[in-house]
Amino acid sequence: MLGYKHFIRTDHGGKVLHGFSTAFESPSGNDIMVNGNAERHFPINVLNAAGEPIYEFIDGKMVAMEKA
Repeated sequence: MLGYKHFIRTDHGGKVLHGFSTAFESPSGNDIMVNGNAERHFPINVLNAAGEPIYEFIDGKMVAMEKA
């Protein structure tokens, strides 16, 4: 079912720390909407198994971070 909005939350450097749907959480002032008509659940894991960010928000897009 569509009708929800998906948002991401980033740190000051643009690393994506959290992704969520309005079905479960309300956005704060700095959250970035990435989909305005989405399904109930946010479909992407934005952290790896160690809890580290794996995406960055660059030039209006969420992109995978390069591995060191």
